[in-house]
Amino acid sequence: MQVESERTPFINRVRAVGYVRDEDMAFEALVLADEVKNPRWSLEFQRPLDPDDQDRILGLDTYCLVFPSGETAYQCLARVQISKAKLRLVLTEEAAARLGLTTSLDFILELSPTDFEEMTAGLRGILKGQRGEPLIVLE
Repeated sequence: MQVESERTPFINRVRAVGYVRDEDMAFEALVLADEVKNPRWSLEFQRPLDPDDQDRILGLDTYCLVFPSGETAYQCLARVQISKAKLRLVLTEEAAARLGLTTSLDFILELSPTDFEEMTAGLRGILKGQRGEPLIVLE
């Protein structure tokens, strides 16, 4: 995944989806990538299962995105639009400026029906009910 400037559109193909819920590590994550084997990039959506007081004080008690660069952004989404062929993540203005990205990140989905359902369920599970929950739109 390339780091895009504010003037360059951000578009990548998603061909792989993975979901994990780890009770021992107390988190769940959804990973999108360009390939199943040897991906060139991946994007992770994560949330803690059991945030503690320290997490709440530090603002880490909600979802985050982990970008390929390693940067992590909490409560960074304003909107998520999902269709069979495309995923659009609309970042908050603040998050886009801090990450040096456009506010709209578009992904072309090349997923099996099973992977599409896993992605949709994973996004809902991680984002719904969280502080700073983005609007999720299914098209």
